[in-house]
Amino acid sequence: MAKPFVRLTSPFAVMEPPPPPIVQLLIQTDLNAPTSTGVLIHEDLKDLALRAKKTVVKTTVHNLADAMLDMTKCITDQDAQLVQEVYQQAAQMHPILREYQGNWATNCILQAHLKSTSQAAKKVAEAEEAEQLVAAANEVATKRRTRHSVN
Repeated sequence: MAKPFVRLTSPFAVMEPPPPPIVQLLIQTDLNAPTSTGVLIHEDLKDLALRAKKTVVKTTVHNLADAMLDMTKCITDQDAQLVQEVYQQAAQMHPILREYQGNWATNCILQAHLKSTSQAAKKVAEAEEAEQLVAAANEVATKRRTRHSVN
């Protein structure tokens, strides 16, 4: 038979009453969290019209990358001149990108896009390789064996 749970109290431990439910609710929400200035492009573009512009800028950078770069490689494996060309064309099409020193905003968009596409390409390549291995294994398994066959 299991023993009932007995709470041990220590004279050294000071017990505080649990907070009321409203305090717990406020702790779990971000009502009191101050807004911080960030370095990401979505934090700089607060206005709704600028958010729509951000979507257009991202689409432009994605399209330029798709046209000029190898989508199976991440940004560090790309040709640096082609990456600079993407930066220049994006800044030419969208002057707002010139406000960001060192093309860091374009670099963030491009890096995220290339990471996504290179990971997807890697998954496709791994799936194709697995299919080939399964096909080869099935071929070996269905091969008729006789006492005269070598393998």
